[in-house]
Amino acid sequence: MTEKEAFTEFGQYLLDLIPNDEDWKVAELHFRIQKGYFGVNANYTIADGNKISMHPGNYVILRKSLEWLHRESHIKWNSKWNKAVFWLKPDSQFEIDYIFDDQWQGEVDRLNMQSVDHVLRFNYQNY
Repeated sequence: MTEKEAFTEFGQYLLDLIPNDEDWKVAELHFRIQKGYFGVNANYTIADGNKISMHPGNYVILRKSLEWLHRESHIKWNSKWNKAVFWLKPDSQFEIDYIFDDQWQGEVDRLNMQSVDHVLRFNYQNY
């Protein structure tokens, strides 16, 4: 896979969600990613400036591309991110921003530690 293939997949995914007769300015995919988890939200902005939320449908088809991009950006650029926003315009121009959300990462880490602690206590008590 290449970056171009991943970005093309993201763009086509958005185009498939937007109604064909809609006059839109920009479409957005919002990604959240952690080891073993990812989530997607999608919306587009129409000519009058209103944002329309889209049900992301079968977003699992994006998993391979998103995980590849996440892994490669860590390896190639030492880029640490857990969220990204992909913008697509009707002329096929796009942008992507990579974001590291410290607060969200802290919450994920805290919940993971609680889960591990619970499992360890459960296993010890049932030994």
